[in-house]
Amino acid sequence: MLVLMSICAGVFIGFLAAQPLAQASNLDPNFVAQVMGFMSVQGLGLVWVSMFVSEHDLTWSGAFGLYQAPARSVGVATGVMLMALPFALIVLGGAISSLYKLLDATPESQVTVSFIRNGPPGWQLVILGFAAIVLVPIAEEALFRGIIYTALKQRGYRRLALWGNATLFALIHFNIGALVPLLFLALVWTWLYERTGNLLAPIAGHMIFNAVNFALLTMKLPPWLDKAVNP
Repeated sequence: MLVLMSICAGVFIGFLAAQPLAQASNLDPNFVAQVMGFMSVQGLGLVWVSMFVSEHDLTWSGAFGLYQAPARSVGVATGVMLMALPFALIVLGGAISSLYKLLDATPESQVTVSFIRNGPPGWQLVILGFAAIVLVPIAEEALFRGIIYTALKQRGYRRLALWGNATLFALIHFNIGALVPLLFLALVWTWLYERTGNLLAPIAGHMIFNAVNFALLTMKLPPWLDKAVNP
């Protein structure tokens, strides 16, 4: 409940603060809204995780196994993502794109995606890139794999921990077109956490996914690849 409240509060705070800040700073309101969204949602999530860890007299390293073979954990995550990422983006993404085409429907793009595709100034891309590639994976993996999944599993709800956690993770991104790829990747990142015992593994996998997605949005792609990864 606290996680969901943090997400809702973050969205609400970002919505309220974006327009006044944009007017005061003379910046694009869409850019300010994106930054506020990242900082309020993921920022509040990190605050909540830190409070949770502190309440249980733990450190981040002790709670999430960050000391357990960190280099190996990141290496395993990198190797797994080299196989999982093409399947998620091209196979699953391509299947969804074909389904939309078959139904003669057009998926609604996320606000962040639309903003990046409009070609904002370079310094704004750097800020959004840092938020998406660094801040988001740390906050979301700590919440979903580090706390929600672990808490449910420790209470004996192993299937709910696996599938419920992955489904909730996919749903909170509010992107129907990416629902299946995100569900698949959430399962992969959960497996990485189980396999290594170190939260750095799913964080690294999540960072790789977001970095590739960000690069795909900011680069000119061949038509066949653009259709596959951007339905």
